[in-house]
Amino acid sequence: MTTILCYFMLICVATLCISLVAGTIQSMYDEYKRDKRAEAQEKRDTEYHRERMKREQEEAAHNLEYHEKRMKELE
Repeated sequence: MTTILCYFMLICVATLCISLVAGTIQSMYDEYKRDKRAEAQEKRDTEYHRERMKREQEEAAHNLEYHEKRMKELE
């Protein structure tokens, strides 16, 4: 009877250890994927910001040109 209980406890401890190791590995993998996604998102955000600033500068130059032309026409 004592031997059966010892084996049962050993199996329970081994199962717990395997579960903890598997959970740790899964957490590390998920964190790795999350970091990669965050890195890619940051790269896309930087590119989007650069393109947006370029468009805004072009629009500002266009508006300035338009207003200067309009002012000359009004004179």
